[in-house]
Formats: sequence, structure tokens, C-alpha cells
Amino acid sequence: MLGTAGSTNGLYAARQRVFLEFCKANVQPPLPATESNVARFMELLISQNRRGGTIEGYLAAIRHLSIVNGWGEPPKSGVLNLILKGAKKRLGPLPQRAAVTHRDLFQFLNFLDLTSFDDTLFWALCTMGFFGALRVSEYLGPNPGFDPNVHLTVGDRRWGNRGFEVLLKSSKTDQSGVGVLIPVGPSDSPVCAVKAMRLWDAMALRGGLSLDLKAPLFRFRDGSPAGSRWFARRLAQVAEAAGVEGVVKPHSLRIGAATTANQLGFSTRQIKSLGRWSSDCFSKYIRVSGKEQGRLRGSLAPLSSLRGESEKRDKETYSLPCFPSV
Repeated sequence: MLGTAGSTNGLYAARQRVFLEFCKANVQPPLPATESNVARFMELLISQNRRGGTIEGYLAAIRHLSIVNGWGEPPKSGVLNLILKGAKKRLGPLPQRAAVTHRDLFQFLNFLDLTSFDDTLFWALCTMGFFGALRVSEYLGPNPGFDPNVHLTVGDRRWGNRGFEVLLKSSKTDQSGVGVLIPVGPSDSPVCAVKAMRLWDAMALRGGLSLDLKAPLFRFRDGSPAGSRWFARRLAQVAEAAGVEGVVKPHSLRIGAATTANQLGFSTRQIKSLGRWSSDCFSKYIRVSGKEQGRLRGSLAPLSSLRGESEKRDKETYSLPCFPSV
């Protein structure tokens, strides 16, 4: 069995179903995955305006299907590569996802009512995703589709003296499946995962939600699990209201954690540890705004100019976060 995380297997399965339905409609056997059949499938995806990166994902799912069913890896094909190259040229790359930074989360508070059940749930998810530098699949599952053996449950969150830690049972970087503990400490800022989680606990208790350790950690008032689609929609709405520019997705919180850590002067080693990156690929997540680019270009001067800008920022009322351990 290929060593892939549960979330990756779920995405493969969804894309494999599309391919299997295509083969059935065209009366073609899905395996072995022939060049001509896969080429026709790619042409269908292109006609649906699927971008190059998405088509690559479908090809990876077909490769996975072939391997797990004993056909081995499909041979490399120059024809398929040309089709993929044409798709990328025609439709262009996917829009870059925006970073939701600590400063953005600070603005979110202007548009939330933390006496509201849903807003308290949403805020706990935002701060969990940001301070944990998590992939959304690590703390939220699809809805329906919650699996207590994969997704976060009440029992996976443990309080310590200063903060809490969560056990990720399924993670892209945990190929052995032993689980990963993510410690989250308190912050002096109003944007604080520990404060948000305590607020969420109190709200869940007042709402009469079950304390069963197998129950979803993040739930709606009726006890049903909060899903990634609901969170994505709500995040996009609040981000737009708060003036965040660009395409905002749940992964924007992980991108924002890397961006904020870079702004705070974290070392490469610290940022890699924060997001559990094994390489320097995190650097592609770091966003520099147009305003910041302008400031940097205008600061191509003696170091004293840069110090002056730094001191000015230090005097702002907005307080930057910290990412302490439990």
C-alpha cells in the first residue's frame, strides 16, 4: 500500500471516481491506463476549464489507482506531457492564495460576535489553524465524512499548565501514522489560540455538547461536526469584510503563519519547525504585500533608515504574536 495520508487518499478516491465514471461512459476499461484513454480524459478536464495543477492531480490519482491494483506505474508519455503543457498555457496557473496574517486576524475581531456560538466556533478554528500552522485536513474533515480515527476529537486536545496540545492522527508529513503532537502556547495579544479555545470550551459546555472523547472537537450546536467547506465559506466572507486581498482559503492561515513568523524574524529552522516543513519549500508561502515591497525598495539606503522604520513599527498599538510552546 502506498504511504499516503488519509486526506490524500480521500482526494485520490474522489478523482478516481471521476475517471472511472468517464471510462464507464465511454465503454473503456480504466486499467491498464492507456495513453489514448487518459488523453481523452485530459481533454474532457480541459473542456471543463480545469487548470494544469488540477489536471496533474488527476494524473497522480490515476497513477495511484494503477499501482494499488497491481498494474504498476503507467509509462511516461510525451503526448500526455504536451497536453498538460498546453492546458497550463491556455488556462494559466491557479490564482495565488492570500496569506491571512496575525494582523488580518486582529481585524477579523471587528466582524465577529464572540457571544455567538457559530462565531466562537469559527474563531477557535481560525486561531487553531494559524498558531498550529496546520493544513485544514489536519483539524477539520469533510461534512459528512467525520471519522474519529482520523479527525480531531475532544480526546485529541489536552490542556497543559499554560496552553494545550492537539494530537494529529493523520498528517501529510506523518507517513508512518504514529501521530504528531502540536503544542500551542498563550499570546499576550487578543489574537490567541489558548483564549479562543477556552472560549470555545465554555460555549460548547453552555450549549450542552457531549464531552465524549470520541466526539468531534469542533461541532455545531446540534452536535454535527464542523466541516472544511463551511469553514472555507465563512473564512472567505470574513476575510473580504476585513479587507484581505486575494483568494482566501483555509490554507491561507498556514501561509499567514509562515509570513508572520518571517516578519517577526524567525530563523529558517524555526519556521520549518513551526510548520513541520522538511525542506525550504515554506519560502513559497511567505507573502510580501505591495506596500511592504514599496517600503523595502524605498529603504535601499543605509542601515540606519531600516532601524528607524523598525522602531516606528515597534511603537504601533497593534501587538505582534508569539508562537510559544505549551
